[in-house]
Amino acid sequence: MHKLADYIQSQINIPIIHIADCVANKCKENKVSNVGLLGTKYTMTEKFLVNRLKLNGLNVTTPWTIEDINEIDRIIFDELCKGEIKVSSREYYKSVINKMIKENGIEGIILGCTEIEMLIKQDDLDIPIFDTTQAHIDSIVDYSLEKKVLKKV
Repeated sequence: MHKLADYIQSQINIPIIHIADCVANKCKENKVSNVGLLGTKYTMTEKFLVNRLKLNGLNVTTPWTIEDINEIDRIIFDELCKGEIKVSSREYYKSVINKMIKENGIEGIILGCTEIEMLIKQDDLDIPIFDTTQAHIDSIVDYSLEKKVLKKV
């Protein structure tokens, strides 16, 4: 649905708190600008989220091979959405992330799908994890309490 955020925002007079802006702010608060992004196939291959993250000043890397993209997507829909947490899938995700660290120098990983947080925990990696859902929630609460004004892109 974030593919339509700019259009929707132009049609309404209340703010849309865009999930990419929220997670980008979390990355910047942690002084991380070179990030990896995992999510569904559409999140990783279409540019609606990547472009918004880039507008926020982040360098974004997604997995390179279609095999990795398809397997990450399969694990989300065939396992995680069904509540199945497999050690082999955790190891697969970790290997993809570690390859992105080695080849692209990512300093953090954005979990761009709610279910991935069930599989990958901070203790699994040597780089920070940024959960888009939690970043979105934190920003909405801050906005609602008028604690913090989001930077608009």
